[in-house]
Amino acid sequence: MGKYVITEKGHVKMAEYGIPARMRGALVRYVEDRIPPGHFLSAVINNDLSEACARADEENKRLLPEYVMWFYNWAPRACWGYPGAMKEWCSDET
Repeated sequence: MGKYVITEKGHVKMAEYGIPARMRGALVRYVEDRIPPGHFLSAVINNDLSEACARADEENKRLLPEYVMWFYNWAPRACWGYPGAMKEWCSDET
């Protein structure tokens, strides 16, 4: 699996979905460079709703559906959406 690069439209959609600017760098680093994000995004990536809600600040709690929409539409399927997704994505060196 080669390096995945988020398209320009994928970047624009982060803003359109309301994902805060302070969170966008972590999304990009995770998807493109396989660098694990913080606890909230890790929970979103691993499809752990209860942990995502517990770790989210008020703004991100309100935006949970938008994070899922962004991942669904703009991130590679292999990098999110199931328990252990982040560990596999970050350890995949192919």
